Amino acid sequence: MSTIRGLNHLTLAVSDLDRSIAFYSDVLGLSLRKRWPGGAHLEAGELWLCLSLDPLTRTEPHRDYTHAMLKKTAVHIITKAETNFPTPSSLHTSSCSC
Repeated sequence: MSTIRGLNHLTLAVSDLDRSIAFYSDVLGLSLRKRWPGGAHLEAGELWLCLSLDPLTRTEPHRDYTHAMLKKTAVHIITKAETNFPTPSSLHTSSCSC
C-alpha cells in the first residue's frame, strides 16, 4: 500500500507567462529553475511550481473556495499601488480558516 508523503508539485494555468514568472519570482521570491515557450518551473523550498501557459484561462478572480496556501517566514503586503501585479482579495499570513 502506498503512503502519500507530501506534495511534489503544483501546476497553475496562466494567461501571461512573463507576468506570472515575474510575480512568483520577484514578488514571492521563488527561484526560476526552467523556462520553455509554454511554461516554467519555479522552486519554493521542496515544492516545485509549474506555470503552464493557457490563453483561455480566466483573467479575473473567481469566487470559489479552491485555493493553495504558501508558507513564508515574513510577509510584506503589496498593494496594487506598489506594483502592476493583481492583488488577491485576501492574503493568508499565518493560518487558513479551512
